[in-house]
Amino acid sequence: MAECPACAWVTDDLWWGEAGPGGDDRPEPAGLAALEPLPFDRRRCPGCGSLFDLVEEAEGLMCFEWTRRRLRRLSPSATPPDVGTLEVAGAGGLGDPDLEGLRAADPAVARAALEELVRLLDDPAPAVRARAAKLLGKAVARGSDPGGAVPRLVALVGDAEAGDAAVGALLSVVRAGRPVEAGPLVAAAAERLRERNSPCAVRLLEELSDHGADVSAAVPALAGCSGNARIYALAFLEKLAGTGADLAAAEPALRRLAVRSRGDRSSWEEAQALRVLVRHLAFRAEWPALSTLLTDPSLGDEARSELLRASSIVPPGHAAPLAALLAAAGRPGLPVPADPPDPKGGRPVRA
Repeated sequence: MAECPACAWVTDDLWWGEAGPGGDDRPEPAGLAALEPLPFDRRRCPGCGSLFDLVEEAEGLMCFEWTRRRLRRLSPSATPPDVGTLEVAGAGGLGDPDLEGLRAADPAVARAALEELVRLLDDPAPAVRARAAKLLGKAVARGSDPGGAVPRLVALVGDAEAGDAAVGALLSVVRAGRPVEAGPLVAAAAERLRERNSPCAVRLLEELSDHGADVSAAVPALAGCSGNARIYALAFLEKLAGTGADLAAAEPALRRLAVRSRGDRSSWEEAQALRVLVRHLAFRAEWPALSTLLTDPSLGDEARSELLRASSIVPPGHAAPLAALLAAAGRPGLPVPADPPDPKGGRPVRA
């Protein structure tokens, strides 16, 4: 088949957007505007009718994030049914990014469109799966019943490209107070955190915890994650420690993170890991372990400071043992260390 001049510029290595540290950003290709927009972030070539998924890829390193986009050409055999599917799904007003059409849509049409979105969670194209999950999450946030979507969304959490969208949709389900079985959601979020270091997974676990679910099975994943997810995970672990939750499974990772490798001032991650560890031990009256921590030459001063901070919020019966530990360790009046940054930006996180 001869190349179509209207879309021949779309190649496998084409991308645009942010390049990341040390690279050069690329502008949006001029030919993109000539492609016909379709629902669910698809484009159709006006010359030959070929379909493309518009894929967004997010990457990160430490505190830096960057996003780039690509066009992925679909196979010719997928074109006829997929176009029809997308048009049917848009009939209920769900193609609108803000879902305004859902409010005024005929209930039967809206219900059919929601059912079609659930079916699209199994679409072979990653962009369609992700877009369907995002729209389901928005629909639930607006009051729609997720129906049988929850098990499909849980299964989609492990999807490399659509997983975070599925986590976001499940977050909407939990926030809306819809009845769900928490166990599979906790397991799926923990796996997403282990495999992808997803901040969305941390937020889902926190929301489940706020609604009374037991998230202890996810504690090792929370303690072991990295990148931007660690900011959210440490803040959530500190919150759990303040309730007396059992974080024993997180202790090894927290200890590794808390130990400084240099003699200079510790990073906020190390300081917050130590704070979580101290609060966990203090709330659960682990006095021998706390004593060992307080006498560690690399952690002693900061551990005493964190223990002073924790002494104002632990159960009343723990005040005397804490005071004895501080007295035995010496220098009990150390200044409280600086607060770590709020993972959502703005003011520091305070006790």
